[in-house]
Amino acid sequence: ITNSLLTYDEKMNLQDQRKQELNNRINEMINETENIDNLKENQVLDNLIKRSDITFHGKNLLQQNRKVKLNELQQELLQYYKEEINQTEVLSQLREIQLTIGNEERLTAEQK
Repeated sequence: ITNSLLTYDEKMNLQDQRKQELNNRINEMINETENIDNLKENQVLDNLIKRSDITFHGKNLLQQNRKVKLNELQQELLQYYKEEINQTEVLSQLREIQLTIGNEERLTAEQK
């Protein structure tokens, strides 16, 4: 684009289109990257963002968007594990109650 025979305005329009397409593609990739465990994919995204010719402000927005998505995923995982722990504790308490009832029934039966 830079060395072409296009007018200045045409070059600027092409550059802007290119930046917008890249920005859109990176945003799509960020939105598709729900599995943060995929380290290579995240490294590719980071490199795309860093090497792109979008503005510094645009790069910061993309990085913040990724951090927000990562934070949301971490919060969802934390909530999931809290619920699992709570369910495990409730099941444990129910088992203790069942054992206690079973022991009381056995003792009552032995006394009769």
